[in-house]
Formats: sequence, structure tokens, C-alpha cells
Amino acid sequence: MILAAGAALATVIPLEESSLDEIEEMINDGWWDDAGKELTGIIRQNGNSVKAHSMLAEIYLMELDMGRRMHWDEAEEHAKKAVELDVDNVYNLMLLGHIMGIKARNGSKLKAIGRAKTSLGSYEKAVELEPDNLQARIWLVNFHRNAPGFAGGDKDEARRQAAAIAKIDPVEGHYSQADIFEFMDKDLEKAEAELKAALAMDPGESKPYYMYGNFLSRNGRYE
Repeated sequence: MILAAGAALATVIPLEESSLDEIEEMINDGWWDDAGKELTGIIRQNGNSVKAHSMLAEIYLMELDMGRRMHWDEAEEHAKKAVELDVDNVYNLMLLGHIMGIKARNGSKLKAIGRAKTSLGSYEKAVELEPDNLQARIWLVNFHRNAPGFAGGDKDEARRQAAAIAKIDPVEGHYSQADIFEFMDKDLEKAEAELKAALAMDPGESKPYYMYGNFLSRNGRYE
């Protein structure tokens, strides 16, 4: 009876959007531990808060990326719950795709193929829902460029997605083509040509210089 009463009570506790906005500010300011505790409390009160699950999964993802904590299963659990609660949320689909991709690369080898296919399916669904979403297509290029064929990777599909990106945003298309030439084809001359083309198209922005500078640094051309 106590459990049932508690569960019933949880359903009527209002979830203030402003509290989630405040927690989002905490995350942006680097207070991840405090934000995580707040989000855990909100989820205990309202397990159907899509944003709370998404934000908690994002915290765990950032910690994974930084090697701070290895909340592998928790990141997956909350990302999947966010997608389950809102199947058409493109951001959460990309979040799940990224988390499952990391787990496929660094986790259990026995589960790697299944996780990779979940990652791919999430990116594909995101692109299906929002064909002009550049970030979703960029992640799809990265997946196909890096994943082996038996896990769903397809080099030809990486090229097709890069071509689709170029139609949406020519400058971003040059970046994607440069990645393919540098990392997939090992053709540094063509990769550099793509980055120079991006720079010529967008000389007033910082990103082309950053991208080209990183390319030069990666290839030992420090001067």
C-alpha cells in the first residue's frame, strides 16, 4: 500500500519547466554532479519527463567523453527512455546514437554489433524525420566512415551522405568531403583542397580557419 500510494502521489506532482531550465544552466556552468542529483530527483517524481532523462543522459555522455566517469549503462538507459517517451525527438535520437556508438567501440565486443546497429538506426531515424538536419547527417557520415561493414558501416553511403550535406550547406559539404578524403581515402591532397574551398567560400568566419589549422597540425605542418 505504501508503494502504491507513493506511486500515485508521484503522478500528481507538477514538473516545473523553469526548474529544468535552471538545471540546464547548472550543466552549462559545469556543475554536473549537482545537476545529476537534481535530475535524478525529478525522475523519481516524474519518470515520464523526456527532458530530464535526456539531460541526465547528456551529463553521462559528457563524462564518458572526458573519461571522468564510466556511466555506460546509465547513459544508455536514460537516452533510450527519452526516445521511448518521444520517438520523434531528433536530438534524443542523435544522443542515443552517439552513446551507443561509444559503447560499441569501447564496451563488450560481444555486444558491439548490436549496439552499432542501434546507433545507426538512431541516426537514420533522425535524418528521416529531419532531412535537412546537418548534425544528424554529419553523424551518419562519421558512422559509415568509421564502422566496419559487418556492423553496418558503408563507405559508399558515407559519400552519399556527404553529397547530401553539400546540397544543404556547401561549406559543411566541403568539411565532410575533406574528412572522407583524409580518413577514409588517405588522400591528403584532396582533403586539403576541400578545406581550402570551404575557406574561400566562408573567409569571414572562424570555423574554416580552425578546421584547416587542425588538418595542418594533424599532418605535422605546424608552421
